[in-house]
Amino acid sequence: MKRNLFIIICFGLFLVACVDRGDDVPPVVTQELADVTETAVPIPTPRPSPTAAPDVAPSVPATFDKFSLWVDGPHLRGANIWQAIVIPELDGLEFKGPGPVGPPFTQEDFNRLAALGANYVSISGPGLFTETPPYELDPGVQENLDNLLAMIEQADMFATISIRTGPGRSEFTLCCAGEPGFDGYFNDTMWEDPAAQDAWVEMWRTIADRYKDNPIVVGYKLMVEPNSSGVFFDIYEPDEFYDQYAGTLYDWNQLYPRIVAAIREVDTETPILIGGNGWSGVAWLNYLEPVDDPRTVYIVHQYEPQEGYTHQEGRKHSYPGEFDLDYDGEDDSFNRAWLDEFLSPIDTFKARYGVPVAVDEFGVNRWSPGAAEFMADQMALFEEKGMNHALWEWSTSWEPFASDVYDMNYLLGPDPDNHLQEVPNELLDVITGFWARNEIRPSTFTAPAQSENTPQDTLSAATWWQPTPGLTWQWQLDQPVDTSYDVAVYDVDLFETETAVIADLHAQGKKVICYLSAGSWEEWRPDADQFPPAVLGNDYDGWPGEKWLDIRQIDQLAPIMRARLDLCRDKGFDAVEPDNIDGYTNDTGFPLTYDDQLAYNIWLAEEAHVRGLAIGLKNDDEQVTDLLPYFDWALTEDCFDQGWCEEMSPFIVAGKPVFAAEYTDTGITADDFCPQAEALGFSAILKHRDLDAWVEVCSDY
Repeated sequence: MKRNLFIIICFGLFLVACVDRGDDVPPVVTQELADVTETAVPIPTPRPSPTAAPDVAPSVPATFDKFSLWVDGPHLRGANIWQAIVIPELDGLEFKGPGPVGPPFTQEDFNRLAALGANYVSISGPGLFTETPPYELDPGVQENLDNLLAMIEQADMFATISIRTGPGRSEFTLCCAGEPGFDGYFNDTMWEDPAAQDAWVEMWRTIADRYKDNPIVVGYKLMVEPNSSGVFFDIYEPDEFYDQYAGTLYDWNQLYPRIVAAIREVDTETPILIGGNGWSGVAWLNYLEPVDDPRTVYIVHQYEPQEGYTHQEGRKHSYPGEFDLDYDGEDDSFNRAWLDEFLSPIDTFKARYGVPVAVDEFGVNRWSPGAAEFMADQMALFEEKGMNHALWEWSTSWEPFASDVYDMNYLLGPDPDNHLQEVPNELLDVITGFWARNEIRPSTFTAPAQSENTPQDTLSAATWWQPTPGLTWQWQLDQPVDTSYDVAVYDVDLFETETAVIADLHAQGKKVICYLSAGSWEEWRPDADQFPPAVLGNDYDGWPGEKWLDIRQIDQLAPIMRARLDLCRDKGFDAVEPDNIDGYTNDTGFPLTYDDQLAYNIWLAEEAHVRGLAIGLKNDDEQVTDLLPYFDWALTEDCFDQGWCEEMSPFIVAGKPVFAAEYTDTGITADDFCPQAEALGFSAILKHRDLDAWVEVCSDY
């Protein structure tokens, strides 16, 4: 599909670019300028967030391989910033700042982004070589990039260097094809000039050699939105393009392997990011030809449906909604199912080549109806697919620019007439809810202290499964497990479920949770004789052969629980469901307190995570606020019947699922609770209390 407005800056940047904005043009953007401009615009106080930026530049240990940040994720969630060469005759002297690159960013801009939870920045800007011959280093552009990286490091975030322009390629190809007033500024000669392509290769060799030892640089994005197919031939279908132009200079597939080879001559470590032709759209991903480099990440940009929704003029179409999505004259359903299907080529590519994929640009006009729900569903799908993601865009506080380029400035809320004032809004809450899941920053990118109980092979950066709201599930604790249900997640018994069953479920693309009781003793378990008598309390009412545990005695319980978690990991489970972790609210026979339970539950979460296991908070609704940062999902029983489901909603807000089970013995029916479950975003099912295979899934209603 043709992209008429390729980057959101088109309106704000270039419709006002011809206005005279001043007289004086300093030669470079320096840190001193950034310091001065920090006070140019009043900056609202950032909202409370899980991670605030440090006051001083951190020392960044490089204990872990940077490539680990791109696999088994997501680990990086952040935003793009945009910059371009300042052209005084178009931009004037204020709009993009004094140059040579603008708009300017300040330390406070990055501190605020970090304070909202982001942990990486994609620097989408000009390359270090000039766009015209003799294709040489531009010292002003290089100094600007150095300054940006220094500020991002001080904000304790990672960065990728994403090159928009360079030898034979100007900014205008990405924003303004067909727009009047820019004749003489378009430059796409790189797609027809071997010398320009050679210079692009040399530019990247220079970039890699300069930044290879920078500890926060975790990726080189070789070109932002290659687009020869559209610029030269008005072709927007990959089959049509490659049938005619494969192997020619227009074919990005013949150029990027040369760039990769040049980079690896000077930098063997830094991950390389490659997107496809066609503006790196999802539909073009499977036409990339992966290179023989084990440290390459493949990326997509996702703005579809662009004309119909994310970049629509006005507010005609809503999410979810009905409108013509495939240009056949018939309305289609625009919802999460459509998004999931649209993103399915990513799954195909990952399965075919066994390589990581990331979403390096995505976004929506902030006033589009249903934008918050759209973003929530889309980001949840990115998380489900394990992909790092960077939204478009994080705005500068440079007022002349910020007041004109605001379509995707999510600080401003849904009012298109609000150009500068930050306001609380639902769309921002969705975004920061996902950013709150970031656990890695440059200052923490190092090995945790190792104890005798810490498995050697689990000392890596947040590699456990991080589920997202909306997943379907089945919960069966008896045997044999019926593996035929069309759901995304199974929750089954740790001890009784055979490894072959887990492997079968994984082969179907499902995640598998191990059930174990962490707060009670069960006489039928194979390790029951390992529990010291002193930790056994009152009988568990209604469950013969079961007793409460004294969870204050972690030193006594730790060897047993660690062995269970080891078994969960070794069998291949993805997560653990620890049952009976709300003993302090029950008659256990011990004077358990709120703080006793909190300490034990946090200990369990940390032990699960160090083994690469996600962990769920079961029922313990009174401790949600304190435990939310430590647990990856929640599981409830009877919350609809008993009326306390909303206590678990913070999990949904944080982008973590709530798996809710109701039981038939209470008399409740699916019709009674499924509508409310859908409204809350819970993944709800109806079960028999003995947790056999029978289930009714709310998503089927």
